[in-house]
Amino acid sequence: MEDLKDVIARLDEDEAREAVKIIHDLLHYSPNLVYHYYSLIPPRYKWPLEKTRWGLPKLIKKMDGPKIKLPKPDPSHFKKSLPEALVERRSVRRFSREPLSLELLSTLLYYSLGVKGSTWGIPLRMFPSAGALQPIEAYIQVNNVEGLDAGIYHYEPDEHMLIELRRGDFRREMYLYSLQQDHVRDAPLNIILTIVLGRTESKYGHRAYRYALLDTGHVGMNIYLVSTALGLGTCAVGAYYDRDIDSLIGVDGIEELSIIIYPVGYPK
Repeated sequence: MEDLKDVIARLDEDEAREAVKIIHDLLHYSPNLVYHYYSLIPPRYKWPLEKTRWGLPKLIKKMDGPKIKLPKPDPSHFKKSLPEALVERRSVRRFSREPLSLELLSTLLYYSLGVKGSTWGIPLRMFPSAGALQPIEAYIQVNNVEGLDAGIYHYEPDEHMLIELRRGDFRREMYLYSLQQDHVRDAPLNIILTIVLGRTESKYGHRAYRYALLDTGHVGMNIYLVSTALGLGTCAVGAYYDRDIDSLIGVDGIEELSIIIYPVGYPK
């Protein structure tokens, strides 16, 4: 914002009026384009070493709460091959009442979001990420999973475990906050992805949001394909009240913000 003020201050009155009009018209036409064009401006320092992953930030969020160690991921649960999953993938909005097993949830989370190794101390995840900065976190809102109380959990991929954050039935809240979408209420669980923007910003500055959204898409396709291969279904949900979902899972919407919801269950 200060950079924009400085630019306008150097213009004469007519030029300044024209610049403000262009900005106003572009905002009215498409706020998305305003951000896109702003992100084209190169940062002053392309490699701000004091902020890179070698010092900041931490790539895996740690939270306090009861720990639930997940069973070992079991590839024998897969019912379809990758080509079959690609062809058969659909957005599923109707779920049966059948609960998910903890073993199935474990396999879903590991092959969608898990850590498969490390290099130079950097976790290797199941999804590609700009600069290997991995801004995505996952929260699981559980309704009907065998061996788990209903509630909200955080997935810690390096330990392959869940941290219990809140216990309780939050189906009504999820239904209302997602603009009364039945599949969010009826699914055995909802995977809520968040972005910790500072991880990607530490290297890419104001292009970070673009890259973090791309990373989200990579994770989302994993969830779709792994769900399909396991005989499950999902549907990406982007229509919800951000502040309410942020509050429900305990993030501030600034340093960390919810970005999408994936209801998962057996297709009806």
